Parts: sequence; C-alpha cells; structure tokens
Amino acid sequence: MRLIVVDDDRLVVDSLKIILGAQPQIEVVGTGANGNDAVSLYAEHAPDIALLDIQMPGRDGLSAAREILERDPSASVVFLTTFSDDEYIVSALKLGARGYLIKTDVAAIPPALTQVMDGKRVLEGKAIEDVDFDGVDVEAGATRRPAAFVSLTDREFEVA
Repeated sequence: MRLIVVDDDRLVVDSLKIILGAQPQIEVVGTGANGNDAVSLYAEHAPDIALLDIQMPGRDGLSAAREILERDPSASVVFLTTFSDDEYIVSALKLGARGYLIKTDVAAIPPALTQVMDGKRVLEGKAIEDVDFDGVDVEAGATRRPAAFVSLTDREFEVA
C-alpha cells in the first residue's frame, strides 16, 4: 500500500516513515507538516491511504480530509492523533474517514492500515462496521444500531 504521512511534529513524521517503511507491504510516498501539504501530496501521489494528524498549525487535518474526500470520495483517510476526544472521533467518522488511530500504540498502525485496505473502518486499531452516522430508523423513530453495537451504552454508541 502507498501512503502519505502528514503531521506537524517532524519527529513523528520521520519515525513513522521509518517504522511504516520497514513493513514490506507499505511504501511511504510523501510526507508533510500541515493540511495544505496533505491536499497537495494527495493530488500529487494518489496514495492508497492518507495518514493525517488532526490538529496542526494553519490548516488542520479535518479541513484537509474534507477537501480530499470532496475531490475523491473513494479516498481512504485515516487520522493518527494524540486526541481521543469524542468530538474529534465523531467529526472524523462523519466526514468519511476510514480510521481513527491513537499515536500511543505504533505497533497497531500497520495492521489497522491493512484492515483499511481490506475495506474496513478502524477505530483506535479495532475494525468497526460501516455505519450511517446520520441514519434514523423511520418506523421506530430511534437511531439505528447495527448488531455490532448492541452492547454499547447510548453514549458509547453516539461516539462510535
């Protein structure tokens, strides 16, 4: 898989390039430091996956992902961030991101990217079912809850 890595922390970018590039199935084709870089790199390289930080100075990852996905709805955007904030997670998944990973578990990144390549969504390294986050069951008037989410509380389901 070909991917771009965009994060405002140069040490994180360089480390990910080395760690991910050591995987035989992964090729890092470009790196950047902000949302503008992400949009440019995506247009230039057409990677299989865009691995983006959410909070960056200037243009953030959410804004960049929105533009990338508007231009290419089939794009696979995965967020890699230190923020496990409910609002960011919901925003990212509603936007159409294929994943939301936390930087603390670098070993989980390659398997998660493989799952994304297999057409799955990943949330903090675990595969989740595709969900219509805005969907409502018209007959019952209640939010649809796929089988994979029946054991979650209402708040946990809202976040997922």
